[in-house]
Amino acid sequence: MKGSVLFGSQSDKVFFDELLSKLRPVCDVTFDVLSAHRDCEQLRELCRGIETQFVVAGAGLSAALPGVIAAQTKVPVFGLPVSTCFGGFDAFLSSLQMPAGTPVATCAPNNEEAIVHFLEAIRSDKWSQEKMVNVYVDPIVEPYEYICKAIKTLRELAERENIKLTVENRYNPECWNILLVHQEKEIVLKPHCLHVPMMDKQAKDNPSRALTVLGQAERGGLWFGVNNVTNALLWLKRVFENF
Repeated sequence: MKGSVLFGSQSDKVFFDELLSKLRPVCDVTFDVLSAHRDCEQLRELCRGIETQFVVAGAGLSAALPGVIAAQTKVPVFGLPVSTCFGGFDAFLSSLQMPAGTPVATCAPNNEEAIVHFLEAIRSDKWSQEKMVNVYVDPIVEPYEYICKAIKTLRELAERENIKLTVENRYNPECWNILLVHQEKEIVLKPHCLHVPMMDKQAKDNPSRALTVLGQAERGGLWFGVNNVTNALLWLKRVFENF
């Protein structure tokens, strides 16, 4: 298994040294420092020539690097926010809130363990070959309009992309899972699971809800933007195609 690690600044050395020390026993990695803002042409050339199976992109502040890479490649991109300011809250939101079609799997600030655990799992024959996805939704919230809309979106996207998809009121340990995390529900972390925070319009319009999502992500796992089920499934499609 081969991966690329990119960070936006040499000042992030304390963060990327820690990440590299944990990744190298798991896979072969290349490493570069390129800023999405200062090294645009070099970054574009690197993205064109990527031959690894995944990219981990770490950045602080505006944290544009993960999204820029995801927009120019077809490999799964992990976003690792670093806490250069506000405890990494700004970088977390920048990496998390990608537009639909530009998927970045984001962990909480400085929580490289979530990325390493995913890569450790996918080294096995079972998970590198598993192509089925279960949407895990709490039966109490399933009838809500915005949950129904998300499920409809996932079903239609899975059909277009030829992905086997089920929707169940339980976690399925035999396949990949996308957990729709309702705004009022306490999450229970599960392996082989991606997390999408789900909110109605009133909650989405409330800035303080962003802190709720950060608090959930700090418990672990890989996360996508609010209600952005599209990116969760497209990101898994990249995993299926590259591992």
